[in-house]
Amino acid sequence: TNGASYLPGGLIIQWGYNTTASGGVVTVTLPIPFPKAFFSATATMKRNSSNSDSIYVVTAPIVAATPTLQFRDTSSGNPFFWYAIGN
Repeated sequence: TNGASYLPGGLIIQWGYNTTASGGVVTVTLPIPFPKAFFSATATMKRNSSNSDSIYVVTAPIVAATPTLQFRDTSSGNPFFWYAIGN
């Protein structure tokens, strides 16, 4: 499931699993907004085939706004795990 945790020093880590990928751009809503800064996001595809599919971050969330990330899925829609770090 999606979740978030506040770490010492003000760091926030958020994570989730997306099963609605269908190829193309996929929007993921973060559990909470980052109040100060967005640092990094990563996605790992759960591949259903041996194709050379990939997934990568297209857009970063706007700080203190609607907390969404967009990923580009070059496959036919494999689910993926993601995480984001900020403060």
